[in-house]
Amino acid sequence: FISWNINGLAPSPATRAKLRFLRRIVKELRSVFILLQETHLSGPDTPFLLHSFFPSFLWFFLPSPSVGQQGLAIGIRSSSLVPFSPVNFHPSCDSSSLAISVHLSHFGPLSAVSSYFHPSSSAPSISLPSLSAFLRPLPHPIIWGGDLNLSASSPLFPDFQSLFSSLSSPILVPPSP
Repeated sequence: FISWNINGLAPSPATRAKLRFLRRIVKELRSVFILLQETHLSGPDTPFLLHSFFPSFLWFFLPSPSVGQQGLAIGIRSSSLVPFSPVNFHPSCDSSSLAISVHLSHFGPLSAVSSYFHPSSSAPSISLPSLSAFLRPLPHPIIWGGDLNLSASSPLFPDFQSLFSSLSSPILVPPSP
């Protein structure tokens, strides 16, 4: 699993460089899932760009509600799926999370979730009750990756740890900058 805040996928030399770097990591780690945050795109360019760099992946998108910010994508290596297995698409009501539920050939059922919460100086943009309500009905186990824009010293961090512990699911916590 790779979770990455890609910070934009607009067609450009910089985007192609980011995708070449990501492709190298995916190849080295033999990743099955790619969870992307902040794709920044809401138009038809997103699928073409990701499909051209990752042709062996199926891609699912939650477009950006505003051009130039947010937007989520989840890619899954198609060879990992059980033949004829449906992939269920679950967008959150507030556009902060995207989940897919699948049946993997060597593992069984699984949900993968990508989330992004925009940093806000005026009020917390993270709603634990809505995230919890979104995650609880998903098939377990749940693999979650995302960018909460939340440090480990935040008063909300223990609540997130508690939420993920209650779901009996792993939490991918990136290193702090």
